[in-house]
Amino acid sequence: MVPNRLDQRDRICRPGEMQLNLLLSGTVLLTWLLVSDTVLLACELQARPGTEHYLRFRLDPHESTIQFEADARLHTFTGTAGKVSGLIRLPGAFPSTETEACVQIEASSLTTGIELRDERMRRSHLHTDRFPTILFTMSGVEQTEPLGSDRYTSTLRGALTLHGVTRPLTAQVKAHLTATLLEVEGKVPLRLSTYQIPIPSFLFIPMRDEVVVNFKVKAVRD
Repeated sequence: MVPNRLDQRDRICRPGEMQLNLLLSGTVLLTWLLVSDTVLLACELQARPGTEHYLRFRLDPHESTIQFEADARLHTFTGTAGKVSGLIRLPGAFPSTETEACVQIEASSLTTGIELRDERMRRSHLHTDRFPTILFTMSGVEQTEPLGSDRYTSTLRGALTLHGVTRPLTAQVKAHLTATLLEVEGKVPLRLSTYQIPIPSFLFIPMRDEVVVNFKVKAVRD
């Protein structure tokens, strides 16, 4: 019996089709992994039963400032985050252990005032092509003390994801909370080595491992 020509053509094409299918599958998998990483680092507050009536605030990127101060031994310099976003959710008009928040920074938006240094920081130290997002996720507020006039001192507890590394983080802050506005300011030290960031050097003199992050953020009621 002579094989059908269509069957012969199918047998010839199948290896190529199999390679194409494998290539497409690999592309889909890679895309899924990249998208999944972005989604995991997106600044979102997970929906939970009972939180639908909580107060919700959204960071005002034009009125919020996040900066870091670095010591290069020969001189100090300041870096500023250009693109910041965030959400805060709390059960009432008083910071509590159930308060949640997330603050996201686009890593490539960090600038220090010198373009060459900025390019080197992004490419060789923060590796922003692989780690485009800096994310702080707050899981609660502790040791809240009222100061009067809707102002408080508190300790924020959460986790910081920087350079692909996530570590616990606490920060002592001052807060001003009204029915329509939330302002939070404070500072926290960070060690570059904790987040596996190569320590930069200038004129062959390494920068200090520790930087200080200063933040003053304003959020408005959603």
